[in-house]
Amino acid sequence: MKIVKNGRLFGKLNIVDVLILLVVIAAVAFLAVRMVGGSGGETIAADEPSAQANLRYTVLCEDVPLTQAENAVAAVTAEDYELKLDDDSTLEVSPNQIFNSNKFQDAQITSAEILPQDDSADGQRVTVRFVIEATAKNTVGSFVVGTQEVRIGRDYTVKTVDIEMLGTVSAMEKLHG
Repeated sequence: MKIVKNGRLFGKLNIVDVLILLVVIAAVAFLAVRMVGGSGGETIAADEPSAQANLRYTVLCEDVPLTQAENAVAAVTAEDYELKLDDDSTLEVSPNQIFNSNKFQDAQITSAEILPQDDSADGQRVTVRFVIEATAKNTVGSFVVGTQEVRIGRDYTVKTVDIEMLGTVSAMEKLHG
């Protein structure tokens, strides 16, 4: 049996038709990988964050019980301390450093304050405002700290070794260019 007979593969398929079919399949595969695969955006800066803080942002955590708010603010404004690990080693912990993806990020809470909440009849529900300075990755359309996108209006989890509170980014300021 001949593979190519009269310009046709196996006597049935035209070679030109097969080449066109292969190009179409390759194009479809390429588009599928581009649409589905990838990390969600190409970086326009280096993958590693810059050496100095390049972003300051404010996160508002609303409708927080007053006692929880007081404890959170006290926790992030406390002095550095040593944390004893399971293997008997110690780790120097800064209670205002953001902790994300199971590691410390190059981001610190620079201000934490309790604000009254207008719709709290008894004053027992408040808003906590955190100001954070971070060395963020600059990606197409957003800044990223750890695994969290930082954009005005987006939910953001303020997480340190001692606290974890859900809030909304209410302001951003790009620092140093």
